[in-house]
Amino acid sequence: MAFGQGPTLDTVTKIKAEEAMKLTKNPIQTEINTWGRTTAIVMGYLYLRGEYREAVWSGGKTGGTNFPSEAQAMRDTKTQVFGKNLIPGEDERLDDESNNTLKNFENSLNIIDQKVAEALTQGKDRKFDKILFVCSDFHAARIRLLAT
Repeated sequence: MAFGQGPTLDTVTKIKAEEAMKLTKNPIQTEINTWGRTTAIVMGYLYLRGEYREAVWSGGKTGGTNFPSEAQAMRDTKTQVFGKNLIPGEDERLDDESNNTLKNFENSLNIIDQKVAEALTQGKDRKFDKILFVCSDFHAARIRLLAT
């Protein structure tokens, strides 16, 4: 599970995308913030090391409703850094509705439960040996409490 933190930003001003749009009144390019970029890169390295097979990217549209979610921006960043075919698309799911740590955690677990249920309906036994939490230090203590 990859947890976003903070809004997508305007690439020029580095302020929240929605606020930048109000100031400039022109279309802007967006990017994920430093913590989201770091999470995306760590996820790519962990995949290359064989630490996981499937990913849940979690983070809402905190930059504004007309801009990419944190989840989408992190996944896009991972793709830009590591290449398009690093992780097959069916092995990634997005939670782009969460706007706080509790919802990140809840929605991500629901996505995992959904994957298990889908497998069971196809007659497959589906288990997860481990779940990795990739996040900034801002989320870590809360995620540890939620996971135990």
